[in-house]
Amino acid sequence: MYKKLLIATTLFLLKTFAAYSQTMEAADTSRAPAEIAYTTANVNTKTVAQSIVTKFCLEISFNEMQKQKLRETVFSYMDEKAKIIPLVEVDQVQYRQKHISYFKTLTQKLSSFLSRQQLSSLYALKPHRSDLANSLHYFYY
Repeated sequence: MYKKLLIATTLFLLKTFAAYSQTMEAADTSRAPAEIAYTTANVNTKTVAQSIVTKFCLEISFNEMQKQKLRETVFSYMDEKAKIIPLVEVDQVQYRQKHISYFKTLTQKLSSFLSRQQLSSLYALKPHRSDLANSLHYFYY
């Protein structure tokens, strides 16, 4: 089951990145890569959130209640974060401040149903800032 889910997620991400790379050719390349990633693609937050939850569930062991709460929490966080993404182009300082605030709230919610070890494992999956191909990039940055 996990193999099929992993394969399906991988295929989805490859298709998404192929479409994204085509839009990059026409994009303004004078901006930083992170800005372009946030602003040129119409990112479906539910799809990205599902991809993030899938990655977490493949790497970390959760019980069913935790999986459901994780899914709800990540979906809610990604929806809220989508509202501030336009700030990347306008005011990066304000974006960072709001992102930090949202991430603190997320951490509090996650700590209410995950163990410390699970939280540590979750944070250990944080990709490098320049790793835009990793779907977890949208979760952490």
